[in-house]
Amino acid sequence: LYCGESLPPAISNFYLTDEYEQPHKWAFPADAVAESGGFLLIWADGETNQQTATELHAGFSLREESGELALVWAYEGRLMVLDYVHYPHVSRDRSYGDYTDGVRTNRLYFANPTPGGANDGTPMPALILINEWMADNQSFMEDPQEPGAFEDWFELYNAGEGDVDLGGYALTDTTDDPRQCVISSNTVLRAGEYRLVWADDDEEETLGGTNDLHVNFKLSAGGECIGLYNREGVAVDLVEFGPQTANLSEGCFPDAQRPFFVFTTPTPRTRNLLSTNRYRVAVSARGHGAVSPTGVVEVLHGFDQVFNITSETYYVVDQVLSNGAAVEGVSGCSNASLILHFVTGPIDVEASFKPVTSTNGTPLFWMAAYGLTNAPPDEEALADDDGDGYSAVEEFVAGTVPVDSNSCFMLSDMRVGPDGSAVLTWNPSQSGRVYRILRANEPAGPLQEVTNLYYPANCHTVQPDQACGFYRVRVEVP
Repeated sequence: LYCGESLPPAISNFYLTDEYEQPHKWAFPADAVAESGGFLLIWADGETNQQTATELHAGFSLREESGELALVWAYEGRLMVLDYVHYPHVSRDRSYGDYTDGVRTNRLYFANPTPGGANDGTPMPALILINEWMADNQSFMEDPQEPGAFEDWFELYNAGEGDVDLGGYALTDTTDDPRQCVISSNTVLRAGEYRLVWADDDEEETLGGTNDLHVNFKLSAGGECIGLYNREGVAVDLVEFGPQTANLSEGCFPDAQRPFFVFTTPTPRTRNLLSTNRYRVAVSARGHGAVSPTGVVEVLHGFDQVFNITSETYYVVDQVLSNGAAVEGVSGCSNASLILHFVTGPIDVEASFKPVTSTNGTPLFWMAAYGLTNAPPDEEALADDDGDGYSAVEEFVAGTVPVDSNSCFMLSDMRVGPDGSAVLTWNPSQSGRVYRILRANEPAGPLQEVTNLYYPANCHTVQPDQACGFYRVRVEVP
C-alpha cells in the first residue's frame, strides 16, 4: 500500500479483500499504522499465523491468472472502497501497479518489483523471438515488392510488454557472422506485434521502416539456422531447423513458446495456428451460480479458453463437468476458474452449485432467511429459537418455520372409510423430502417400513387388513 497524505495513520478499521462480495475478508490488526508518504507491505499468502507487529499476512492468496483487490474503510457504520484494482495476468517475478506511486490512472507491468518501496518504471526487457518461418515457399505467398517471386520468409514477434526499437540489432543465417544483416534505426516493433522478414538476398529493397523487412540472405530448404542478435552482439533468439516441406511453415505454438510445430496453414504477420478450425464450447450453469462467458463460445483449434465460475451467497460449486468428466479442484469453491487447455474438439461444460451447510447439514441460506445468524452455524442449527421442542435442523428437515412455535410437522387428519381402510394425512409436505410410513403391532413394538413416499404426497391409504396397528410418519432428507 502507498500511504498518501489523505490516509489516516490509524488503519485498524480498514480491510483488504480479493472478493468484492466479502468486503471484510481480512482486517488490519488493531495496532496497524500507516506512515504518510510511506509504504506498507502485506503478504497475500493466507498465512495469518505468521503475522507479527512488523510483518502483516493477509488471510487470502491472490489468484494467479487475474483478479481483484480492494481496500475498504469502515466509517460510521458504512463501508467505503478507498481503492481497488482489477489486475490482469502477471508473469512470474513481475508485478503490476501504479506509476508513479498513487497515480491510479497509469498502471503498468514492472520488470523490477519493489515491495515496500517506490515503484520502478524501468521499461520491461525486450522479448523478441523468431516465431515462424518458411524456407521452401513454392507458391504460398508472393513478395509484394516483387510480384511473381515466392521468396523465403520468417517472422519476428514481440512477446514482451513494451515497444522495442530494433535499430542496431542484427539478423543472420550463420552463427559465424552474427552481424550479417544489421537492422536500420527507427525500426520499432510494438508489444504484441508481428513483423515479416523476407529472406530474399535482395540488397536493393529497403531494410527497416514500418513495413516488411528484407535481409541479405536466403533460407535453405534443407535446414539451417536463423539468429537475432542485439546491439552488443548477444544472441536474443536462435532457432535451428531441419529439412522443410514446400508451402508449409514451422514455428512456435502457442506464439513465443517451444517446442516447434509444422503448420499446414501458415499465418505470416499474425498469431500461429495449428488449424483454422473453430470448435464449439457450450457452457451452462445449473442452480445458484453463473459461468462467464456463457452460452456457446467458439474457440480456435489448439487455443486455451478461460471460464470464471461464481456462486451466489451461501452457495459453492458442487461440480463442473467437461464432456461428462468431473473437473478437479473446483468443488467447494465460491469462485473458481476453469481453463480448457489446447481445445481440439467440441466441449460441453456444465457447472452446478450446492448450498453451504452446517456440520449437520442445515443450509446457511435457510437459516439466514429466518434471521438465524447470531451464533456460529453449528450452534444455530442445534438451537430451538421458537421453543416448540424442535431444533433448527429438525425444522429444516420437516419443512416448518423455525421461528414460529405453531409451525409443526404433524398428522393433520385420519379418516376411516366404509370398507375399513384408513387415510393418514400429514402437513406440511416439503420438496426434496422422503416420507417413510412405519407400522407396529404394539405401541412399543418394533417398527416396520410400509412404504416410502415423496413430495408432493401428503397422505397414505392403509388397507383394511392393515388398519389395526400403530403408524408413524417419519420425514427425512434423502
